[in-house]
Amino acid sequence: MSEIEQLIEEIINEKIDMVDELKNRLSIGDKDFKLVDKSFFKRVFSDVTDVECIDGELIVSFGRGVFMSLDGYELGTPDYIRRARLGHIEYRWIRIISELVDLGLIFIKTSPFRIFLKKNELYAEYYYGIEQVFGGDIVPLNKNIHDNGYNCWGGWGGIARSSFSELKMEQTIMTMIQRMRQLNIEDISGSMRRINDVIKKTYLEKTIELDPLILARLIVEYDVQQWLIDDYRNSSRLDGDFIFSKDNKLYIGNTETNIDLKEFMKLLETTVKEYVGPKPKAGRDGD
Repeated sequence: MSEIEQLIEEIINEKIDMVDELKNRLSIGDKDFKLVDKSFFKRVFSDVTDVECIDGELIVSFGRGVFMSLDGYELGTPDYIRRARLGHIEYRWIRIISELVDLGLIFIKTSPFRIFLKKNELYAEYYYGIEQVFGGDIVPLNKNIHDNGYNCWGGWGGIARSSFSELKMEQTIMTMIQRMRQLNIEDISGSMRRINDVIKKTYLEKTIELDPLILARLIVEYDVQQWLIDDYRNSSRLDGDFIFSKDNKLYIGNTETNIDLKEFMKLLETTVKEYVGPKPKAGRDGD
């Protein structure tokens, strides 16, 4: 083992020992605990299940996967670009899904994975969790959209490599986690087909438990209600690309929700009548 590899292992072992100690302290509810920012600690290290350094390669394991969020609107994006994007109904639906994810009403999670980092390589390798291996049917691995045939790290790659070369282990791992949690809807993640696929693989046969009041409000705020109302009035069902109905249940993508279609359409029409003011989320100044 080279001197640099030995030094990296020592740093890793020191950090893991610290994590174990901090976990023990946090578990007893020490309100005066100030050695680290608790939220930072929970956000970063609770997802990591193993860290190794083999032949100069850093391997970080996330044995439970990570929860993802839909992010967009880079800082400094001109208003006219935002409005142009919001002129497309698909993008509005993506923003609605993004808000539902932020509110914790929809969750999307990757399969377990390991990240491999060495001088000229950085990539994620996904694998089946033990509950899938012993649970019967093996479903397709649920990958961050940027890894599903793309292996796209963008600016995250440079930050991770730079941090690792400087032996800044917390920063390296934090960068990995931030990248794996993010689905940037301004690029290849900005597709309802791809997002629907991620949602379906997260829920499998489970139902999305949504608050119909919140969904109705978001539909009106993003000004997509008329497509749904017209579709329902013409056929007593919904048959859209992003939201549809089957057996009087509302579906988002290919995933069933707990929402009764008839009751929801009554609620949606009531929400439309009661809504007052402009709809800035739809990229418009007025109704």
